[in-house]
Amino acid sequence: MIHKYGITPLAVSYTDVELKNKISNFIDLSDNEVTYKRLCHYILNEAKKEGKLKKEANTEYSEIEMLPSDATKISRILWQKIWDKEIFIDFNKNPYSSNYPNDTVFIKY
Repeated sequence: MIHKYGITPLAVSYTDVELKNKISNFIDLSDNEVTYKRLCHYILNEAKKEGKLKKEANTEYSEIEMLPSDATKISRILWQKIWDKEIFIDFNKNPYSSNYPNDTVFIKY
């Protein structure tokens, strides 16, 4: 067994349709707002559970993040949802929010 320490970027092997459905489900289940980083964590955790991460055989990872290209796919889907008037960006920075610093917040229409 090989152990990789530190952060390792891995590809998420969802099709574009599967990824869009995951994002839609996450937004539908949210109360009113969705943050980009929580969404990415959700997608990564779902990919881990469903075996949709492209891992090397016989390898244990201490910490995994998604590839930048997969994060860009998520951004493209979010922009499509903005154009379709399903969500919009909330530019307000709430000092009482528990979000990550500099995270982007999306609100459902």
